Amino acid sequence: MVNDRYILVNEKEIRELLDLVLHLFGIRAGYFYNAPGTPQPHWEMIVNRRDNYCEYCLAVRKNFSIRCDRSNDDFLEKAKREGKPLWYQCYNGLYEMYLPLNIDGYDAGFIHLGQVRTEKSFDTVISECGLSGHPDLPAITRLYNAMPVIEQSKLPLIGKLISVFAENIVRNRVIALQHTDPVALLEKYINDNAASGASIAGAAKYVGKSVSYVTHMFSRKFKMPFRDYLARRRIESAQELLTTMSIEDTAKKSGFKNRYHFTRVFRKVAGISPAQYRLQKSKHG
Repeated sequence: MVNDRYILVNEKEIRELLDLVLHLFGIRAGYFYNAPGTPQPHWEMIVNRRDNYCEYCLAVRKNFSIRCDRSNDDFLEKAKREGKPLWYQCYNGLYEMYLPLNIDGYDAGFIHLGQVRTEKSFDTVISECGLSGHPDLPAITRLYNAMPVIEQSKLPLIGKLISVFAENIVRNRVIALQHTDPVALLEKYINDNAASGASIAGAAKYVGKSVSYVTHMFSRKFKMPFRDYLARRRIESAQELLTTMSIEDTAKKSGFKNRYHFTRVFRKVAGISPAQYRLQKSKHG
């Protein structure tokens, strides 16, 4: 079920801002938010071009991932309570930051900066974070020492700069609060799930209404049953795929059980078979 409001995100502009953080500071940055129909804590994620864990972090997480994840969750909740940038040292000794975003009292997700090494020696990190028992201490020592350094005293300044970025993001409606339109959400649900098991029950759950309500609303707004509309959307998608893919692969990609099921539905919707459609497109291509 979704709320009566949801976050609308200009993904291109967000990614450009996150990439700017990477170019300025070499820091992994991401924006996390709840899209319509995604229950917390399942976050949608937009990250900059450094979208993977660093080698040091990956090596430590092999043995301490649960401890690290719990730490992250605790600090995220603290940042939300305080409503401001929060830098903290994670369990592998690197520094991370959460900046919660709020639009008119609505939780608009958060910006996360991560995997920042400061000037601390690794001996200090081992002592502070209890890493002496790590089974591959020489390897993680080497990986830590190879990381670029950002002075710890500069982290609050970076946090302030990210806060300015965030204020501009909200002011310029790069991230905006929208009131939920059930019809628009139904269309989004079908667009996102047409090839992966869309159903009337799933649509009802997505918009937070009963199956009966969605069934009647669908017939009223789209002048056809849900099943027929879904079939049309799948075939529209398949028509684009048929220009570059085989019929067999198009059937699978469009969410059909097999080629024969695909051909039967395609003929019903388009009036011709997939093979005939491809032939027509090639003649007029």
